[in-house]
Amino acid sequence: MPMINRERFLALLTESGVTQVKSAGLIAEQTQRPCSARTVRSWAQESSCLNRHKCPLSRIVNREISVRPSMALDAHRAEIRRIVEANMATNPRVFGSVVRGEDKDGSDIDILVDALPGETLFDLGGIQYELQQLLGVRVDLLTPRDISVKFRADVLAEAVPV
Repeated sequence: MPMINRERFLALLTESGVTQVKSAGLIAEQTQRPCSARTVRSWAQESSCLNRHKCPLSRIVNREISVRPSMALDAHRAEIRRIVEANMATNPRVFGSVVRGEDKDGSDIDILVDALPGETLFDLGGIQYELQQLLGVRVDLLTPRDISVKFRADVLAEAVPV
């Protein structure tokens, strides 16, 4: 995630209509623990918190304030590779609008992986879920077999390593 200071964070919340009270509610939903607007203000004062993906405020920024998938990708490349490799797959690649520079707020990100022997749909679903949580954008996760033969060569040619 790009570096965000307290002022920019609060401005983003204001621009998007997300109040500190709403942020507190969203954090409480995610963590299943109570959270107050006062806590949100104190976290916002700790700018380092805003730049770690595990920080609840960072998740709010990623989820509630529109993020182009390419920005989320750039901020989390190493973590994407780790998630893929921890879940029975290798060689994560990106294709589609992100590669062509055509992605915008609300776009998804298309990720292609190579399945290891023994990988199941549960493994792929786990990768997709973890990536969506990390990136804050919708992820379309595919293996080369999932792509129609008609388009496979084009997608494989366009795909770039994460």
